[in-house]
Amino acid sequence: MKRNLQRTAINKKAVIEQLKDTKGIISIACQRVGITRQTFWMWLKDDPEFKQEVEEITEYQIDYVESRLLDKIEDGSDTAIIFYLKCKGKHRGYVEKTELDINSSSSSIKVEFGSKDDNDETPPQILNG
Repeated sequence: MKRNLQRTAINKKAVIEQLKDTKGIISIACQRVGITRQTFWMWLKDDPEFKQEVEEITEYQIDYVESRLLDKIEDGSDTAIIFYLKCKGKHRGYVEKTELDINSSSSSIKVEFGSKDDNDETPPQILNG
């Protein structure tokens, strides 16, 4: 039993190192360490310290990708500029559709409306979340 716990601890550390090396790609990290993705997800659910380390790597990954996006914007990429404005400029009207989230203690409902530019007469879609 003690040997299994030691092996698990070693594998968890190895997965963390592989996640850093692969910039957060879970399947490759698991493959390199020799564990299944199911094992990874079980560790994530059951081990708060492991989960925190994985979340830190995920945040690093997002920071890295954001920095690359900003590089593309500086290079004048129209696609990068539009993407950024659709994500970060919603409050200024850079949206293609309007979303309204209605949350209650037991469920949530999302209503999506088409943009002002839509030529069709499609009614709002109600999606159960």
